[in-house]
Amino acid sequence: MFNIKKGEKLMNPNFGTIVWSMLFEPFTEQVRQAITDDVKRVASYDPRLKLNTLQINEFQQGIQIVLNVTFLANDQTVTLTMNFDRDSQTMSQGAVKGAGQ
Repeated sequence: MFNIKKGEKLMNPNFGTIVWSMLFEPFTEQVRQAITDDVKRVASYDPRLKLNTLQINEFQQGIQIVLNVTFLANDQTVTLTMNFDRDSQTMSQGAVKGAGQ
């Protein structure tokens, strides 16, 4: 869902994330909070995971989201990092298994 802009999916305007539309906004506390709320909303759609921690940071030319989640089926904890780049309009991501809770 983080690859899809909110409102982009036909017949499901609530699907996706607002992060893409926030890339060109000044990184204020209000923008950070809006992204935080949105990421929590998106994460809550997947009943297979539990969100442990969430960090939203300014990242070079964009926004970085760091999620620490536990997959409930196997109790595996993973830290996911997503970098949304303003210039290239792309997202890169990485995961570290068993990273801190």
